[in-house]
Amino acid sequence: MPNITPKARQPIGTASSQTKGYVILAGPRTASSTLCHRLQEHRFRCNGEMLWHGRNFAKGLNMTCPVWPLSACTEACFSDSVQTYYANCNTLRWKACGFKVFQPHLRCGTFLNQSINLNVTWLQKFVGKVVILERRNKTQQYLSLAKAFETGCWGFRNCTDGASKIPEYRQRHSMSRVIRDTENWYSALLAAYGKMGLHVYMEDYLSSEKEFNKI
Repeated sequence: MPNITPKARQPIGTASSQTKGYVILAGPRTASSTLCHRLQEHRFRCNGEMLWHGRNFAKGLNMTCPVWPLSACTEACFSDSVQTYYANCNTLRWKACGFKVFQPHLRCGTFLNQSINLNVTWLQKFVGKVVILERRNKTQQYLSLAKAFETGCWGFRNCTDGASKIPEYRQRHSMSRVIRDTENWYSALLAAYGKMGLHVYMEDYLSSEKEFNKI
């Protein structure tokens, strides 16, 4: 649940630059959780995968429309939820509030039993700063992702959090397809946010304090 202080809600699209936060556009196995933890140490609130695992955060914002399950989600409610989250950031405690977004997190609503994906540019009107976090070695990223799905161990809580296992992950999701989808995701991110965003490689920010300070 996000750490927020209740304020008067603002209508969609009226956020000032002071109420806008940041977003980390990334993918799984890019050390994005490590980045979130480091940001919080510097008083930047990071609510992780808020638009996916954390969608229930909206209940704490007194939202009257659902963002979960996918079939009940609407773009208007999704937008209102994100707008309200940023507007209610506790700026007395945090320098800014934000979260990370992976490609599947932009799913909202269904049509003919298929989930609807919002265009990545949908986030532009809400955020003041964008960090694009990418991993150079896509092969190692895939292997790490496959291992996490197969073992249910995502590298936190000593792997005892009860995550489900998908032993046949590599049979269902070939390396070539996953890498192609990942590259397409980052191409879309750079096309939409390349001029306004900060593009950082995982390998660089983990090994260089100077690179982390850019963020």
